[in-house]
Amino acid sequence: MPITDFMHRLGCKSTKKRGKEVWFHAPYRSDSTPSFCVNTEKNIFNDFGAGVGGDIFTLAGMMINSNDFMAQARYIGEVTNNPIERSEPPKYEPEPAVPQFTDVEVKPLGHPALLAYLRERGIPSDIASANCVEIHYRLHDKNYFAVGFPNEDGGYEIRNRFFKGSIPPKAVSLIRHGSATVNVYEGFIDYLSDLTLGYGRTEDNLVLNSVANKEKAYKHLDNYELIKCWLDNDDAGKKCLAALQKRYGDRVKDLSLQGRERVPATAINEQTTNEIETEIMKKLLKKVMMCATMMAALVGLTSCEDDLDIQTNYPFEVEVMPVPTKVLRGQTVEIRCHLAKVGDYTHTLYTIRWFLYDGKGSLRMENGTILQPNDRYLLENETFRLYYTSASTDAHKFIVVVEDSNGNDADVQLQQREQER
Repeated sequence: MPITDFMHRLGCKSTKKRGKEVWFHAPYRSDSTPSFCVNTEKNIFNDFGAGVGGDIFTLAGMMINSNDFMAQARYIGEVTNNPIERSEPPKYEPEPAVPQFTDVEVKPLGHPALLAYLRERGIPSDIASANCVEIHYRLHDKNYFAVGFPNEDGGYEIRNRFFKGSIPPKAVSLIRHGSATVNVYEGFIDYLSDLTLGYGRTEDNLVLNSVANKEKAYKHLDNYELIKCWLDNDDAGKKCLAALQKRYGDRVKDLSLQGRERVPATAINEQTTNEIETEIMKKLLKKVMMCATMMAALVGLTSCEDDLDIQTNYPFEVEVMPVPTKVLRGQTVEIRCHLAKVGDYTHTLYTIRWFLYDGKGSLRMENGTILQPNDRYLLENETFRLYYTSASTDAHKFIVVVEDSNGNDADVQLQQREQER
């Protein structure tokens, strides 16, 4: 069965089609930018955001979190209305589990792309750096980096624009201030948002990192006189709240619907953004008033606010000069690129990454930095050069993606084949 048909049965709509490739949002995780690519000719998928790929059975296994082939086949049958009769699983010893995350490196949070991602979520850099770390790791033989939030057992919740997961062990996070009151959150972004609003700085705070961890939180919650629950108002949040109320009774205060001045906990980030925008508008209004006063002194009282341009988000394209389509093994080809921007904003950051579909080769920047597939690197200039070196006699096909700190992206695909000697 074509994977594209299976994706449509799952309710996923394609976002872009280019030749043999169809792009979707990944159906088993949250991603802001479509990074799930289906090759319709080979009927395989590649999730570049998570660094995984395979056939339709691999996809089914990821949807149900199972490596059992018959379970995958049954799931495909259920989705496509072609049920498969159950049979006894084969008798064999399962292979030992291989850790997903390897070469984990923890360092202070400072990467511009990660700080920009958190700012988009309403979290200022000083609060983010004080509570989070920067984690570099390998997953399925590829390098990644993300924001890390530590738990009490040495594990981490990790987030970036394309991935949401955790490095085991899974546990809760407790931030103590010596208070008899504790605030309980489902995720660390909610906790950081409250800190941004000025709350929770003198009370203790407990982040579940998943409502499934509520039993692990009991040993801490047993010691508090007041338990403020800022949980999501969904089924999982309601069940967690009910379990806490059953155990602790009147000591639990439900703030799921109230939030800060009746703002739901799930909208804290929206409130944070609104408050930041309000401060910006106050400053802009002050400048407008100063402008009006100066203009009035010269040509009478006029308003300059109609001419005020506060746009900070501009789309862009990647322009590439003609590149040779034939290359010898070991030969290096220069790729000249330019960011064609509709407008410009000084504080916008640009990053670059690449994916190699077919062939073998390496890509480096002008400064000699070799780009690892799917890793992001900061672009310092609008005009830049890349150098691709062939390492095989196969046809070469790769994509270069440039993204900005506002969530815009542009890509260019390049193809080269072996030159006849």
